[in-house]
Amino acid sequence: MSDLNNWRLEYPGVAFDFGNLSNLFPLKVQVDISAIDLTTQDQPHPTSDGVVMGIDSLGGFDLNFDLTTVPETTVKPYIPALDRMGTFARYWRADSIRRKAGEYATLSNLERQRLVYGRPRGFAPKLARLRKGEAGYVAQFNTVDPNWYSTVEKVYLITPIPPAGGGFTTPLSPPFSSAAAGDQLSPFITNVGDQPTWPIIKFHGPGLNPSIELLSGATVLWELRVKDQIKYDEVLTVDTRPWSRSATINGKPANGLIRGDQMEDCQIPAGGNYRLRYKVKDRTGNSFVDVKWRDAYAMM
Repeated sequence: MSDLNNWRLEYPGVAFDFGNLSNLFPLKVQVDISAIDLTTQDQPHPTSDGVVMGIDSLGGFDLNFDLTTVPETTVKPYIPALDRMGTFARYWRADSIRRKAGEYATLSNLERQRLVYGRPRGFAPKLARLRKGEAGYVAQFNTVDPNWYSTVEKVYLITPIPPAGGGFTTPLSPPFSSAAAGDQLSPFITNVGDQPTWPIIKFHGPGLNPSIELLSGATVLWELRVKDQIKYDEVLTVDTRPWSRSATINGKPANGLIRGDQMEDCQIPAGGNYRLRYKVKDRTGNSFVDVKWRDAYAMM
């Protein structure tokens, strides 16, 4: 049963729950959340009193956990206490990602269904009551940005419109509507959070000069274009999230193929109804684009 102290740490190969008695790694107190890192560009006025405020940039924040083991009735209660603390320490080290640049874990609060991206880092035992079977320990998770995100990832698939006179059957089933020949519109999409969020966009070949736009009514809020052909066995991935901001084709760098707006501007705003428009030159009908994101929030 989920409660406010039920947390899940996830990275490739690991999904580790902790925080309450049911998962055997209980917190002593609620999580402590630090202030968000803030970088300012304020300058003192050169000729008089006062400060000229510049651009404020938000970084990440820290989640600090104070945990304990529950004493067991045994001749040497410190042995199961140390074993259980050791299990937590092993998962918290995140050996499979910590030595790889650009690799991240997620930390989810299962009750609120919101998560953060970052890495587990600080870990320290507190063994003052160890002989009585109580091993305390503290653990810290560092996030990569100021937002919380939904644990549910939204995914939209958009296929091209069949060419005039037929020629193929679209392979995907969602009922998309078209606005003009050669274009394809998604249903209305919404980021129900209270902060803008950034999508991951995957162009699947074959297709020539594919593009994706976010529309508010008839207004194009942003556009990304591929200036070349994507082959039938290629996938070009554009990750606009702040901690990634990259384009790859079958895993190899492909930033030079992307045109249009800056990735940092390719946000899905909070609230409102928007549509995605997909354009591509493809006579086979096998190309498509998928766009996925998580709704974003300012707090857990």
